[in-house]
Amino acid sequence: MLVAAGVAALLAVLAPAVSAVSPPSAPALTVTDNHVRAVVIAVPDLRWSDLAYMPKLRAFAGTAAVGDLSVKTVESRADCADGLLTFNAGDRVDSGVGGCSMTPAQLKKARVNARGSVFDAHVGALGDALRSAGLVTSAVDTRSIPLLVDSTGDVTVTPFRSIVRSNAPEVDAIVDDDLYVGRPDQRPVTAGLLDGEIHDQVAELAPQTTVFIAGLSDAPAGHAHLHVLLVRHQGWSHVELARPGTHPPYVSLIDLAPTLLHLLGRAPPADLAGRVLRPTATPARDWTAYADQDRHAQAARSTSKPLRYTLAIAALAVILLLVLAGRGVGARLSGAAATWLARLLVGVPVFAFMVQLLPWWRSGGLAVAGMFAGAAVAFAAVTAATARRAAVVALVIVPGFTAVVLLADQLAGSRLQISSALGDNPLIGGRFHGMGNIDFAVFATCALLCAGVAGGALVSRGRRTLGLAAAAAIGGVALVVDGAPPLGDDAGGAVTLLTAVVLMLAVLTGVRVTWQRVLVVLVVAVALVVLVGVADHARGAAAQTHLGRFVGQLMHGGAGAEVRRRLIAVGRSFGNVPMTLLAAGAAAASVACRGFLRRRAAQFAGLPAALAGVATVAILGTLFNDSGVVIAAFALIVAVGALAGAGLLAAAAPGPMPDQAG
Repeated sequence: MLVAAGVAALLAVLAPAVSAVSPPSAPALTVTDNHVRAVVIAVPDLRWSDLAYMPKLRAFAGTAAVGDLSVKTVESRADCADGLLTFNAGDRVDSGVGGCSMTPAQLKKARVNARGSVFDAHVGALGDALRSAGLVTSAVDTRSIPLLVDSTGDVTVTPFRSIVRSNAPEVDAIVDDDLYVGRPDQRPVTAGLLDGEIHDQVAELAPQTTVFIAGLSDAPAGHAHLHVLLVRHQGWSHVELARPGTHPPYVSLIDLAPTLLHLLGRAPPADLAGRVLRPTATPARDWTAYADQDRHAQAARSTSKPLRYTLAIAALAVILLLVLAGRGVGARLSGAAATWLARLLVGVPVFAFMVQLLPWWRSGGLAVAGMFAGAAVAFAAVTAATARRAAVVALVIVPGFTAVVLLADQLAGSRLQISSALGDNPLIGGRFHGMGNIDFAVFATCALLCAGVAGGALVSRGRRTLGLAAAAAIGGVALVVDGAPPLGDDAGGAVTLLTAVVLMLAVLTGVRVTWQRVLVVLVVAVALVVLVGVADHARGAAAQTHLGRFVGQLMHGGAGAEVRRRLIAVGRSFGNVPMTLLAAGAAAASVACRGFLRRRAAQFAGLPAALAGVATVAILGTLFNDSGVVIAAFALIVAVGALAGAGLLAAAAPGPMPDQAG
């Protein structure tokens, strides 16, 4: 408990750090100012690559604030109506409608369905907030109605010329859907014509008018993309935008309504899930850089599933080969195959992050596969060479390297995380900073293996105090990096890892682990993470991370939908067949061969403690993270790869696996 208290104190000290580096937002306008005007120009499926054919929009982009817009709604790809309603609700909405135009009946049905969805989205929230602020809202045609409609289904439809002549405090909406409805093979021509249309619309607006130009949806067919967001506002310069506590330029569609309200001097209502965007100190780049980021995200999306499935199947194959070896079925060959397959496996996760240092996404699929294959062979060679000298060192050499790389990445701003094949993809729009779920599973498993083995080695040499201190220090650093809001910002991971570290230390000290004690540790871990969240929440909406925001929902209501969504996501994760098979196969093998595994682990000081921590990560991580069983699968991929790769599981391969009853 002293370790837990110390870690919590350190987290609390680190929590305010972000506020010192977050630049202030531009001053909001007040709705009493007759010059308060904002125009939202929605351009469904406007991509950065389209700017190659849009010189006038490029010129506008050269002076505006810039965001790389993720338009994820409910499904993997956002249709036009989904994007328009998501903008209005400030939360994810599935309209159930193809195209942009919606009838009043379709709007009413979408509003009811959104309220009953796992996101509990309020279609009309933006319209209500604007009207309550005394602002006139106008849509230039029926396609624009979903952007500004209020909760009663009401919005004024006003021709563009009338909007331009108006002097009242007003917010107007325009939908230019030429790219969305146009033919894909005519996209350059369509983009060129649309360029002139948008230019003419902006040119007729007063210079002090706040203008949002946003690609609010994906195409009617095909893959999701990152889209254009350009904001012209008094006081905002040509810089990149970001969410509070995250790094530019990635922003989410749900952030636009809160940002618009803030710039108009109105506090966003609590039922908007998005965050007010802030202009950062990072100068905006040329449009080609953002087009390249879209290409990067596309490549990561295409690479992710094959890589994840390959790793899971390979780890399951290692387990099956070890079982066959233990049963005497081709014992020597099966054991050797398992060992080498594990060695090829163990270094791939860290390479998936390291390769981000290279522009791998600009290479073809075969070249990328070759990079991963070469890295797998290199890590296997290192493990094999080390295993000839000391099996325990071989066990931790790659996990130790992995933990150091991922720790350094978090300290450097998690730049290797975003758009990695095993990281968070901005196309999904879940989070744009910190410790992703797979990153957490890999990092936590590696840190626990190193902490348990290092601590056990010292304890076995009679240096008990130093050994426990070393294990606690490694585990504590990992916990701070994962859980601190300015770093990993991972609430579920922090609860899981804190429990795992305490249980590892308990096994290392010989304390008997019971279900009652595990429950007490878990409750304390939750309480400590909540306290950190309270401190983060106290910093205010402009600086707090998602942990503080979630604590605010718990304190003031609104957390139910988030909890329900995560529970549903955990349940659905078991539909991931390779990951579920790996978890089930490992559990079955562990039960069937528990006697053998206990005796093998007991031969290496600290290994039982490390494995207790890893098992805790696999079980609790599955329950507390919305990736569900994927957490357990990657904890197993790393652990099986490290153990079998070091030869610790196949060393007794010849002959039947002893004492199955254990």
